[in-house]
Amino acid sequence: MSEETSTSVKRIIEPFVYFPNHASAIAGLGGAHRSPDPNYCFHTHYFEYAPGRVIMHVTLLGAQAGFGELSIRIHAYRPGNEALGIKMVGAHRENLSGLSGDHHIAVKFAAIPGVHYAAYGFFTEASDITALGIDLIAEEFGDDDAGNYREADAPQTILVAHALEETASLISAQPPTLQMPMSQVCTKKQLDELDRWEPWGSAISGAGSRLDRWRQIFALRVLERYGLLQKEARCLMLEPASHELASVLSDAGCFVERIGMSERAEDRISRHDIGYFDFAICTRPTAWLQDRAAVNAFIDQLLQNILSGGFAIIVFDYDPASGTAETKLTKGDIERAAFHLLGHSHNVAQLNFSSGIGPDAPSSPETAFAMVIQR
Repeated sequence: MSEETSTSVKRIIEPFVYFPNHASAIAGLGGAHRSPDPNYCFHTHYFEYAPGRVIMHVTLLGAQAGFGELSIRIHAYRPGNEALGIKMVGAHRENLSGLSGDHHIAVKFAAIPGVHYAAYGFFTEASDITALGIDLIAEEFGDDDAGNYREADAPQTILVAHALEETASLISAQPPTLQMPMSQVCTKKQLDELDRWEPWGSAISGAGSRLDRWRQIFALRVLERYGLLQKEARCLMLEPASHELASVLSDAGCFVERIGMSERAEDRISRHDIGYFDFAICTRPTAWLQDRAAVNAFIDQLLQNILSGGFAIIVFDYDPASGTAETKLTKGDIERAAFHLLGHSHNVAQLNFSSGIGPDAPSSPETAFAMVIQR
């Protein structure tokens, strides 16, 4: 259903109430005292919204500006679970050059039950903007079912696993490597270095093409880096996956539950009788997806079977040229999936799309992008 035909509820939000005494960087607005942050423009209170799509409408009233840039972020946190901290689940950057009159900005995000959200505005580039005021309206569509969320139902993994590192940026500018795996694209250099990762290089030497071997060695490197290759660890593995990878995990003492392709994906992944797992691996999700639009639903279903603190490693077919392949993800698809996951209080390892230059260029003629997610 399109936004134009969906019913919605609109809620007026006060823009300066979170820091009532702080003056806004937009002259004349906000509180009476100088803010310790010279770029602060506004910050709303945290509110819970109906599950589903929400659009935060920000209108700069009577705005005049010659230059500058305003960033608006949607921050989220779950009351009662302070350890999760505050997550950014939506963002928008607006060029203010040449503004004259009322100016509307829309920032979209997905709300889930039990999570509270606030809008935070600040300058990312200094501006000479003046405005008569700021109107904020939260438009709630309520087009999701609270019963779809089982985040609070999963018990904690007992594995002594490392948490994903907190970073200031979702996207990394460092060359992607197998030595320090994150959410990353497969590059020519990584393919050339597959044989150095012994004993795994030999153990899965018969697992198809070099790209297929990379998918599996990447998964093993993630498990090793975050301390998940432990005896008694429970692994959920989605087919198609090589017998070699399953054997490596079994030899490490892991219990491996393999789900084949004999039934529809949503029926098999959503089975509650198989219990929870410490981590899940899917090296070829293309076989489970009808099209790129189903990515978020696929990941959500997979994570429902993961213990809190556990990991999912999903290696997608990737199109660095952002073409029109139905099941190959683009950079935009991956970024949207990451924001969706962050909005559901999961953690995502930094995204690394590589510089695309020389040995750090994506492998060709085909490549893949692996996402590392912690529930």
